[in-house]
Amino acid sequence: MLRVTALLLLLIAAPALAQDAPPSTSAPAFDDQTDTGAVEQLPIISGPDVTHFVEAQYPPEALAQGLEATVVLLVQLDDKGQLVDVQVDKPAGHGFDEAALAAVKQMTFSPAMTAEGPVPVVFELPYGFTLNAPPPDETQPPAPPPVNLDGEVVQMPTRNPIEGARVVVEGTDLVATTDDKGHFELRGVPVGAETVKVLDPDYVSVTAKIEIPEGQVVTWRFWMRPERYRENEAVAVYHTDKEEVTRRTISIGEVRRVPGTFGDPIKVVQTLPGAARTPFGTGLLVIRGANPEDSGVYVDGVRIPIIYHLTGTTSVLSPDLIAAVDYLPGGYGVQYGRSMGGVVDVHTKDTFKDRKLVWHTDVLDSGVYFEGNLGKHKKQGIAIAARRSYIDAFIPLFAPSDFTLKPVYWDYQAKWVPTLKGDQKLSVFVYGFRDILRVGTPPDVNQGSDPSTQGDLKTMYSSQRLAVNYQRKLGEGLTLYVTPSFGVDFNDFDLGGQLRLKIFNGIG
Repeated sequence: MLRVTALLLLLIAAPALAQDAPPSTSAPAFDDQTDTGAVEQLPIISGPDVTHFVEAQYPPEALAQGLEATVVLLVQLDDKGQLVDVQVDKPAGHGFDEAALAAVKQMTFSPAMTAEGPVPVVFELPYGFTLNAPPPDETQPPAPPPVNLDGEVVQMPTRNPIEGARVVVEGTDLVATTDDKGHFELRGVPVGAETVKVLDPDYVSVTAKIEIPEGQVVTWRFWMRPERYRENEAVAVYHTDKEEVTRRTISIGEVRRVPGTFGDPIKVVQTLPGAARTPFGTGLLVIRGANPEDSGVYVDGVRIPIIYHLTGTTSVLSPDLIAAVDYLPGGYGVQYGRSMGGVVDVHTKDTFKDRKLVWHTDVLDSGVYFEGNLGKHKKQGIAIAARRSYIDAFIPLFAPSDFTLKPVYWDYQAKWVPTLKGDQKLSVFVYGFRDILRVGTPPDVNQGSDPSTQGDLKTMYSSQRLAVNYQRKLGEGLTLYVTPSFGVDFNDFDLGGQLRLKIFNGIG
């Protein structure tokens, strides 16, 4: 069998009287000589295969002289496996070149296959002529059919790969097992609509009806829901000295198990004992009944004015950027000394995956998030996020015609984390948000008999921050933390143009 896979050719030797198998030789998967023009080089996952082999006639002159040789041919196939052209690339003379050409021109091939289907291919084919070689093994089993169904099996909703899941094509004996990346491959799946089932003892089985076209590879992702959301574990309770009387750290894994939060770690704080959110339109947090201004909200140790947008439905930071949230309803350390109620300290990521791009859209807003490690040696970690609401476009469709309520918000974040030598850490974080809330009536609706009471209400709040965090270990039990930060807060309140209040506050 002749096979090309990922630019490597598994060479065959065509027997003539007796023929040998030459060593493997690299072969180009594509060539400028093809009629298809420039195409993107995709990895070849199967083929081309020799479907009909023709034995070359040993040249009489070379046979009489006892000569052996290897002729290297350049074979060009189209995307249907038809022979387009064959030329001698490295001649051997003594009649070997002509004999090899005549034999290959009578052979038939199957096409080369990529993940997107059959493609044209150009490859080198060494044809060896040897004397007194043993006859070919007629008992060798036929080559397996090409892969025509692959994909991955992941956990819902964490997207973690599931290893060891069995992918079964019902009505056949085709079975595949996922690897450590959740990937699987199936060969020779019948053409047409097939029922594929995924089984794993720790997950709820899933079934899909998949249409398998002829000569193409279908890629499918299966989502499996765990039978339980906590692994088998042993819990030990012990007491240690701690600085805070009460401290609850919420990890991202725990957030995914809390219903009603939509994956937003900061919204989980509202479900904890002693915490509540103020009514619609403020976005403030109430902890143990204290005034909102008496409780502090921090991002990486830097205080910000509010943690929720004015709608109260969304936090001001992208959920994908958050690593954990500390909730301290009382008894916190001196670094939160300016707070008299409770404290919420949000910790953002300081390590990022190689490349990750996430886009989300729901009825409230749309946002994008990117993280990755850049640079020649992947030592420059970076994360960028942005989000914008469009609630103001939907509320008028359901609100009374004589009343308008239009909340608008947006936020952004950018974080840079370089890799430093030794026990040093550095991060630069820039983030901000703006909230605008308008309440009023259309111009043709009177709000009262007194003209001085006419007018709409508008409130706007924006905040921007730049925070630098530097950490260095000075010795056993001694670490230096430096966190300079700069920012501005702006508040604009307008009541019908009759009363307007602007507040600007610089933070440093």
